[in-house]
Parts: sequence; C-alpha cells; structure tokens
Amino acid sequence: MKKIIFTVLLFQIVGLSAKNIIDKKELPEFVQKELKKTAIHLSNYKNQNMVKGGGSIASIGGDVNCNYNVNSTSIQDLINNASITEIRLADTTSYFEDLFISDKSISIRGGFANCMDANSNNQSNTQTLITGSGTAPVISISGSSETHNIVLQNLGLTNGQGAEFFHGGGISTLGASASITVDNVNIFGNSGTSGGGIAINNGDTDVVVFNSFIQNNIAENGGGIHCLGTDASIAILGSSGVLNNSATDEIGPDATGGGGMYLTEGCVVSVFSGSKDNPSQYGISGNTSQSNGGGVLLTNGAKLNLYGQVFCYGNNCYGDASQPVNISNNKVYDNTAFDFFGNGGGIYAYGFQSDTQVYMQGVLINNNHADQHGGGLMSNTADIELQIDNASCWDHMRCNFFQGNEAKNSEGDDSYGGALYLSGSNSIINNTFFEDNRADYGVAISLRTGITNISGSVLNNNGNSGQSGLSDNYVVSFQDSSAITMEHVTITDNKAETGVLGRMDSSTMSLNIYSSIIHDVNSSSLFDGPTGFMSTNLDCIIAHDLAFLNTMIATNVLNENPQFVNSAQRDYHLNSILSPAVDFCVLHNTLGDTRDIDGQLRGWDDNLVGNNQGNPLMVYDAGADETYDNDIIFANDFEQK
Repeated sequence: MKKIIFTVLLFQIVGLSAKNIIDKKELPEFVQKELKKTAIHLSNYKNQNMVKGGGSIASIGGDVNCNYNVNSTSIQDLINNASITEIRLADTTSYFEDLFISDKSISIRGGFANCMDANSNNQSNTQTLITGSGTAPVISISGSSETHNIVLQNLGLTNGQGAEFFHGGGISTLGASASITVDNVNIFGNSGTSGGGIAINNGDTDVVVFNSFIQNNIAENGGGIHCLGTDASIAILGSSGVLNNSATDEIGPDATGGGGMYLTEGCVVSVFSGSKDNPSQYGISGNTSQSNGGGVLLTNGAKLNLYGQVFCYGNNCYGDASQPVNISNNKVYDNTAFDFFGNGGGIYAYGFQSDTQVYMQGVLINNNHADQHGGGLMSNTADIELQIDNASCWDHMRCNFFQGNEAKNSEGDDSYGGALYLSGSNSIINNTFFEDNRADYGVAISLRTGITNISGSVLNNNGNSGQSGLSDNYVVSFQDSSAITMEHVTITDNKAETGVLGRMDSSTMSLNIYSSIIHDVNSSSLFDGPTGFMSTNLDCIIAHDLAFLNTMIATNVLNENPQFVNSAQRDYHLNSILSPAVDFCVLHNTLGDTRDIDGQLRGWDDNLVGNNQGNPLMVYDAGADETYDNDIIFANDFEQK
C-alpha cells in the first residue's frame, strides 16, 4: 500500500559510481506542473493541520457537550453560519443530509467519539458517516468569487445521487474556484450521470484525495470519478483507491465509459497510489465499463499522470518508491449492438484532434481485460509515454510492468493488443517489461499507424500457443503504415503463433531495430508478412531466425543463444562469461535512452570479453541488459543503489 512521505530530502552518497548516478529524465510539461501543484497543496494542508482552527470551530452531535445538537441544528446550518470555519462531527448520532457549500472556506471533520473529544480536538482515524437523501449529491460545491479552501476529513459519504447541474453522487462541484482536500474519506454507494463518487465540472478546482477510497459507485460515465475542465485537476495519493466502480453507458459515442474515472476537456489527474502485494485494494482496480475504458477513460485533451516514484519540490519529497501505481483487474465489455466498444481494459485514451496524454512511471498494469482491443491500454490517437528515472523503484528491474492483461472477444471478433493497442499514437516506451499478456493478434503489443519507439524493454512469456480460445498471433503486430523503432530490446520465451513480428497488410511501413535480442524459438519465424513498401534499418541483432534479417540486408547479425542468466526464472540479464551479446554493438542511441533495465549506463567495455570484430567501438551489449558482472569493483553491487 502507498504511504506518502512528508520529509526533508536527504542525500546519502555511499560508494556512488558512474553507473548509478541519478539522472532524472525531463518530464512532460503537464507532469512537472501537476507535481508542483500537488506538492504545494500538500504543504499547505500540512501547515494547516499543524495550526487547526484559526476561525470559529463548532462541534455537533447528540451529546450534552456539543456546541450544537443535531436534533435542532443541521450541519448545513453551520455551513451557512458565516463565522464558522470548522465543523467537527461527533459519532454520538447519525447524519442524514445533503450539504451545499458555496463561496466559502470550510473544514468538515469527523472521527470524534463524542463532543468532548471534538472540543479538545482529540481525533481518531474513524470515519463519520453522512448519508445523503438519494435525490442530490451528498456534498455540492460551487462559487468562484475567490479560491476557497475546503477540507473533508475522516468522513463516509454514501447514498448520494447526481442531480441537474451537479452530476456526481458523493462530491459534486460546479464552476467552483476551490482547493479541496479529501483526507481519510470513504465515498461509496453513490450514483450519478457523470461521476458516481466525485464529479468536477469546470471551474478552477484543485482536488487532492489522500488516504481515501472511491468505491462501489455507479454512473453512466465515470463510475468513480468524472472530471471536466482545463483548470480542473485531481491528485490521488497515500493509501487510496478507486475500486469496484461501474460505468453503465452502452450507447454513447466512442469516448464513452470509464469505469473508474472519466477525464475530459483538459482535466488532469495524477495518481500516486497503489500496491504490488494487494493491487485489488489500492490504485485503480476492479472497475468495469460497458463501453470503453474499464479503469480509466480520457479524451478531449485530458491528461493522466501515473507516478510511482518519489518526487521532490523544494525541501519536501512525496510519493512512495516501494509501491507501484497499479491499474489492475479492470474490465471493459463489448456492447452486443456495437462492436466498436470493449476497448482499453485498464485505460482507454482518445485523442482525436486534441492533446490527450498518458504518462507512466513506476507502474503495474496487470490482469485487466478488454473484450475488443488493448487489454492493458488502448490509445486512439493519444500520446503515450512510459519512463523511469534512476532513483529507487518498487521493483529493481520491472519498474514499469504490464503483466497478465488480455484482449479476448467472446463473439468471434479478432482482438488486438494483449498489453497495448496503439492506433495513431505517438508512443515512447522505455524500460518496460511485458509478460503473460494475450490477444488474438499482438499478444504483447499491436500497432496501427502512428509512431512507436521502444527502448530498454523486455517482452517475454506472452501468448500461450493458441490455447484457451485465443489465437496468440505475433508478439508485436503491425497494420496501416506503422513506424516502429526498437533499440536495446529483448524479445524471448514467448509462445506466439505465426511469428514474433507480424505485418498484417502492405501499407507503407518503417521498421528499425538496433542492438537487440530477438531469440524466441517458440514463436516461429522472426518476421511474418509482406516485405514490400517497407523501409528498414537493422543492425546488431542476435536472433533465432535470420531469414528476414538477411532478406532486408541487416548488418552485424548473429544466430546464437544469447545465454541469459536464468531464463527459467525470467532473469534476462546476460551471462557475462558466456553471452555473445556482451560488447557486441556500437552506440546507436537513436532514442536517447542511455541506461539498461537496472539503471546502469550502457557502453561499459568488459576487458574480459573480446569486442565484436575486434572493434574498439563495439562496447555496447545487445538487448535490454548491460552486464557489469565482470566489473571487480561493482560485481556484488558494492555501490549504493
């Protein structure tokens, strides 16, 4: 589970070497902006918690020590009282209300056993339940005269129903200028047209969800969360989850659905929460959609930032590098009347004529299902980027991990892209593992138009030889003028039918492969399909099948076993003594990725191994790993990682 870090950044430099110096990659502009905004919001909230009060504080409940008794005064009455800035709810009674906050800064805090505790600010971590009427949102927020600070802490919000203008069931905003903190709140059992749990509708609205859960809510779009607006943003941190929500719309346009979240019109959502051991309890998990986007759907310039490593702003650092951001166990179904639904089991990103973007760093995308295409993720003309930096990550190698996703149709339609289906997308995939994914075509990745760059990545153990109702054709499939570059990629131990790389038509195509290992004896030939109208650059490749490489006049190719450390245990590091991939290649660096799957710098000249062709420039290992095992100083990871 995720635990947020409020700490002063301390650098411990112990045995630091050239191969593990932290060099953070340049983040996309929207990610930098959102990290800064989130850090400032959290810092302000932390400071506010240190000096609780500052205005009139009112306790409400059912015992004699309460400032206000719930039998004669409502929570709404206290919100309407201009002098009251903090309301403390005692657990000595039940609360049945629909609350409306307009143009006011207010804190509503639960978790007090009684009003004596509330008056002395003796707060526990329990959640005080507010049950809505079932005819309106539990909490509605509006007002734009100035930016108001709203804190909702230690609460349960249930039985809300979206209404006209305020479409969400649990928390719903309309054109609000507000900084909203949702801390230890359980938003469950609500419904709405857009955003069963939370709905942000335009306005300059900044929401931070901390140690909270949005679960078991229902809406037509955005079962858990619906966010709309260029100045709207949501950050989800700590031990939080968007879980088991449902999007029910079956007849809308292509960009319809979003079981967990629906993001549109420029809204930005950042997720820092997740778990490697309990992915069904944290992160974005168990959501369903009847159209597209089982976990998340984003469209019309919306942006999604999944950030599973620590980020720092000023002297404070936030996040948790010991856990990934997980998108897990989500499902999207194919409406029986329209075959264009059922895409993006984990994420569906629709970017037609808009700047829709997904950025991922330190993620676990696993066990998602799509009835059509993109078991883990489908991009329809949106930009996708997977990166890591060389700081600590939840898994030493598999810092970005697509595992166990499937695209499988029960009606006989062909499915594409077990992990990824990228259509018209500009995609950057760095340092990512793809394992145990399945589809009819492209068991790991299916490409249709667009530009895809893959570096420092491993595709292994995908497909299952056409068993259990899936065809498992090709590890990577291409259609409709795809352009792909692979550099320092390892493809091995898959069980795909027909071939490793499969070209499914004769449209113009560009294929570049550099410094890679494609040793996949269980997946038939290296390449299947026509070779006309194809431009290629193929250099420094160790492969199980050279027929295609020789036809296309590839250079520096070798048909030998690459000798991994332990393929049976899925350890695809190179055996430094036996592997022919060591010091086999020259520098290409066409994609700018200078580090291997362990974060080590490429291009270490192993003096115990003769360079390929005796060329002093051939000091780069083929494949995703750069072995340092013969480095007597660092062979046992003497240096601090």
